[in-house]
Amino acid sequence: MIAVSLCTLCITGCKNEDVFVSNGEMINGITVTGGSFTRASMDVASGETEIGFGTIVTENGDTLYITASLSDMVDEHTLPSESVETKGKPISDSNLGAVYSTVGTTVYKEDGSIYSSTDKNGTATAMGGLVIAYNDGSWAFDASYYWPMDGSDLYFCSYSPVEKFTAVSNGIPSELSWNSSDKKLTFNYTMPAVSADEKDAIRQPDMLLGINCQNKATYDGSANIGLRHTLTAVRFILGDIKGNLKIGKVSLDSLYSTGTATFDSSNADSPISWSNWSSKKTYCQTFNTEDQIKDAPLDSDESTTFMVIPQPLCDDAGMSIYIGGLHPEVIKFKNLNLTDENGNSLCDWSNYAGKMLTFRISSTKDIVSVKVTDTCTGNVKSNIAITNDGNADIFVRAELVGNWINSNGQILASWREDDSYGTFVSSKGSNANLSEILDDNWQKAADGFYYYRYIIGSGQVLKHNMFNTFTLSGKPHDSDGKWEGNVDMQIDALELTILVQAVRADSGKASAIAAWGSGNVGFLTDTADN
Repeated sequence: MIAVSLCTLCITGCKNEDVFVSNGEMINGITVTGGSFTRASMDVASGETEIGFGTIVTENGDTLYITASLSDMVDEHTLPSESVETKGKPISDSNLGAVYSTVGTTVYKEDGSIYSSTDKNGTATAMGGLVIAYNDGSWAFDASYYWPMDGSDLYFCSYSPVEKFTAVSNGIPSELSWNSSDKKLTFNYTMPAVSADEKDAIRQPDMLLGINCQNKATYDGSANIGLRHTLTAVRFILGDIKGNLKIGKVSLDSLYSTGTATFDSSNADSPISWSNWSSKKTYCQTFNTEDQIKDAPLDSDESTTFMVIPQPLCDDAGMSIYIGGLHPEVIKFKNLNLTDENGNSLCDWSNYAGKMLTFRISSTKDIVSVKVTDTCTGNVKSNIAITNDGNADIFVRAELVGNWINSNGQILASWREDDSYGTFVSSKGSNANLSEILDDNWQKAADGFYYYRYIIGSGQVLKHNMFNTFTLSGKPHDSDGKWEGNVDMQIDALELTILVQAVRADSGKASAIAAWGSGNVGFLTDTADN
């Protein structure tokens, strides 16, 4: 799985020698930083985990396969310039200002009250409902504010888009509140449904929320605010449909439209939770059948991506799919019998804040699956085999992930490839740096992945491995591999794993370009030479 990343707002302060600042340093600038916060947007198999499938038998006796996949909304390996702007990928260094031109922030004190900044004239201004606006390539507050002189803790509660937090109505969060004792932010929310033109998705905003505790004495005038997705995105992909029929409309049926969101600042891994679900609604979306491309998402722009409240699904929740006719094909989610990688039923979306659910609709069952086997004997890893055990042609990319572990299997530290403590051997020789001895069939791209050049057919084993063997020759730290003499921290072994991702190749190299970015896969070939 791909790890969820944060977008960070850095609020910086500096000394101002020309004015008297009664509350400490002035907060005089804001910059937006964070890395490449995107997701691969074109193929269901890119960075996503397939969690199973179900079938629909139509009134004409045809069988439709519904394949479900789950992914994070962000992919740290994809460059922003190479991805489509969608609701599933709204935040990056380069696009946050364009997608969300304002970020709202309220600053609370330890006791839960809104902090009042005092200017040089002694005028107190409450830092509540502030608007941080993006203009001409930079961010700025709507006025001048100052850090507290005593260095007390402040809690920056930020959200975007700002306009969605200003009134109580459908599609707009209400009753935003801060609990100072539990350090939690909550709001109530109702997602709009059933618009007259059956384009509900265009009215469903993707919301970002974040909290960060800042101490002036510790942070020296800077505040870093991590924003998280609060909703679940749902998209549809058109597979190989019999008779080349197109999808005219889909609906998500009997989903809860109202709930309460809680952001727990003490839970770094899963800060967003939802509760108090009620009011079942149906969300409809019509599509332009002229623009549909096989194996591409129907949400090629953000107006057709569903955003829904993370929730447990009721028994009658499901989807209706209109394909080339007036009558929908209907399936209940409980009948899909799908589970995620942790064994959780697809009928519970409660933990899917910041996740993307993709449903691929096809008349055939193309299974994208790849298997990796190897042999580890003593300090040597060898006999590596990458096999396409699905029934679709694929391209693959791989990465090496290693961890130093103790005798109990506990991870002590991460292994880095550029500090390998061993030797790789390939058909081109031996080296401690694998990228130095890659043959012409593999290329290490700027995103850190190793890309295999050729298509791998169903049932085929990849002919050209990244390397033949890796021999571990040492371990970090002192001669015993310990940290500070602690026996429990003694290194026992290196756990080195080859992680492989696959993408369908039935559209040739174009599918890999769409999924992984043209800058990474330029040397791939449409010729199946494996």
